[in-house]
Amino acid sequence: MRDTEPKKQTHKKGITWLLNLLVILCLLGALICGYLYFKDLNEVKEGEAEYEKVDQYVVETTPPAAENDVEIVPEPWRIAIDFDTLLSENSDACGWIYIPETPVSYPVVQGRDNDEYLYKSIYGNYSVCGSIFADYRNALLPRLADSNTVLYGHNMGGNRTSMFSSLLEYKEKSYYDAHSLLQFDTTAGTGTWTIFAAFNYDVSVKDDFSYIQTQFADEAAFDSFVSEAKSRTPYDTGVKVQYGDRILTLSTCDRSYNGANGRYVVMAVLTGGTL
Repeated sequence: MRDTEPKKQTHKKGITWLLNLLVILCLLGALICGYLYFKDLNEVKEGEAEYEKVDQYVVETTPPAAENDVEIVPEPWRIAIDFDTLLSENSDACGWIYIPETPVSYPVVQGRDNDEYLYKSIYGNYSVCGSIFADYRNALLPRLADSNTVLYGHNMGGNRTSMFSSLLEYKEKSYYDAHSLLQFDTTAGTGTWTIFAAFNYDVSVKDDFSYIQTQFADEAAFDSFVSEAKSRTPYDTGVKVQYGDRILTLSTCDRSYNGANGRYVVMAVLTGGTL
């Protein structure tokens, strides 16, 4: 009996030491997770704060002069952009995206690839917010040369509304009804666009439909593209799109739809302006 007592005590000490180690590891893990969470939160706040400065490029405007004795009446909701000042800040700036009465009002840049502005602000700084950027394959200047122009922006998550986060609101028909028009101007001209489709997309599924397709071989291919986009939209917008029209596609992540492969896509057709 005397020989077993030291063994029991040693065993208990070993269990106690192991439990203490597990507690320490759990606390350490919690501290690391907390640090990373607040670090990410702070980076998001810093990125959003940087974009609060973009309001300086929105300027007051006067109605345009009449052309050919026909008075041009601009939409009252449109904003005017000081592209000269914006270009002096970043020569990659190529446009501005604005959806009235929503958080979306941002400069648009175009990089040498689709990674350059993924985590870089228009001021050239690292930012988890990145920038709103046009697909590098699109030709925007001196005019929109592609049938479909694609813009990308982050969904910041956490009930935030910055960047393209609020696009997910278009899942509801009531939101679409209230925000069906948007403005996308380039440095070469103005554009008023009407949204005709809004849907979820899984980038891991390989099929014949790619929402980032920019050109179409013929009318049949274009019509098929538009028809597919409308069929994926859970409500009828009633907006007509025909061959020869210009399409604008807005893309953001939606992790509620198949995790990292999920995207949310909003498509609009050019219905006014000088583009």
